[in-house]
Amino acid sequence: MTSPQPQFRTGPWTFLLDGRVVEVIREGAIDTTRVHVDHLRIDAEPKGNSLKVRWGIEVSGSIVNGARVEIPAEQVGEFKEFVAMAIANRTPG
Repeated sequence: MTSPQPQFRTGPWTFLLDGRVVEVIREGAIDTTRVHVDHLRIDAEPKGNSLKVRWGIEVSGSIVNGARVEIPAEQVGEFKEFVAMAIANRTPG
């Protein structure tokens, strides 16, 4: 039996860390988005105790092919842990 892959779920969103790829699934959507950790960009700004997050592929300092999601206050720590795991899987240097 294999161990479960790290994931973070909030509302209709699931972020799944598959080695060096983050797969983002939105409930009810036909497509998923897969982003290599070296190209993943996540920007977050506080909104009260929650976070407003924009994620996607980094291209020349901009985020493309992503979306926005609000992380509730009670899940902020869990989200930060997930992002830290993804960043840790980036190519060194």
